[in-house]
Parts: sequence; structure tokens; C-alpha cells
Amino acid sequence: MTLNTSAQTAGAPIGKLEGVQGRLLLYTDRVVITRKGLRAILTVGLQGDKTIPLDSVSSIQLKPGGAFTRGYLRFGIFGGNVAPGGLFAAVSDENSILFDQKFNAQAASVKEFVENWISRKHSTQRENSGASVADELRKLKSLMDDGIITADEFESQKKRLMS
Repeated sequence: MTLNTSAQTAGAPIGKLEGVQGRLLLYTDRVVITRKGLRAILTVGLQGDKTIPLDSVSSIQLKPGGAFTRGYLRFGIFGGNVAPGGLFAAVSDENSILFDQKFNAQAASVKEFVENWISRKHSTQRENSGASVADELRKLKSLMDDGIITADEFESQKKRLMS
């Protein structure tokens, strides 16, 4: 699957994965899992669509489909419980979607996009925290200049902040 990043301005999904019991729509900031059919009702109930903001995704697990087994994409959510159990747990997990082997490439594209999104988020957080480290160093330098802390205490705190 090629992601359609030009769709982000129109509010349309940039990617889609057809699942066994529903469909996954990928947007630039969220994932929407829609459920359909009797199989979905039997496995996850009448929960309706599930929207997962990418900000809340802590992990994504891909198990490619095989000749005799379904594959699945499973989203780990901050503060949520991911039950162990592989495919059997994924069947009834509201944060998962099952798919056939022919959709392995699409599932891999979704996983790659989400992992890159998470990675960019973490690198932005590190960059933003760098400014706070510089601010802390300025405060410590000011305290040292005012004689409130010693040069040794300043160096000790500086090493702690820089590590």
C-alpha cells in the first residue's frame, strides 16, 4: 500500500487496510477501526468504530498473515492493558484488526507509518526538553554567581542534567 499523504489536507484517510471483521483507516493523526458483520459482533461486540489518536499509541505489533492463519495489527495504548495470547487475544481485542495474507504489505505500511510517527514524537520531545535543560543550567549558574551554591555543586548538577 502506498500512503496518500496528499489526502491529509482534505481530511481523507491516507491509508486503508481491509480486515476480516472490519476496516482500518489511517489518518495523519489517528487510526479508526470500523467493525462490520456478524463475525465482528461475535468477537468484539457492538462497540462501533474505535478511534485511536496516534498520541496515545505506545506500541504497534504486526503478525503477518500466513497461508493458514490470519495476520493482525495490534495497537498498544498508554494506560491500557495488552493481554498476552497472540492471535487468539487479538481476535477479541478492540485495538486490533485481523487481515488475510494478501494484505500483509498494507499492514506493514501502516506499522511503518505509526512507528515513524512515534519516533518523530519522541525526538520532538527530546528537542523540547533540551531547552529546559539549558534553562536549568542558567538557573544553576545564577545560583552559583549569587553564592547560593558552590562551584562543585554547580558541576555536579550540570553533569546530572547533561546525562
